[in-house]
Amino acid sequence: MVRVDSGDRDQQRTLKPIISLPLMRYAVLITGPAGAGKSTFTGAFLNHLTISRRTAHLVNLDPAASPTSFEVEPAIDIKDLVSLEDVMSELEYGPNGGLVYCFE
Repeated sequence: MVRVDSGDRDQQRTLKPIISLPLMRYAVLITGPAGAGKSTFTGAFLNHLTISRRTAHLVNLDPAASPTSFEVEPAIDIKDLVSLEDVMSELEYGPNGGLVYCFE
């Protein structure tokens, strides 16, 4: 509610908002080469959102990411579907071929 003050105490009134806005949802996609600071940034960003009382979920789309590289456990982890280690051992691919297979 918005209070409107016309300067005269007898004419003060309260207005109700006409439009109710829907909740906005956002996504932040973080990419970069190894050692660029993606995990560090993600941890700091999630910490900031938590302090700001915002809801945030981490989604890992890297099949080669080490579980220890995350300060926060991912809500969704691509490694639950396919992992580089499994592809390399089962199909006898190297690291590069395994990554290409995982991404496909």
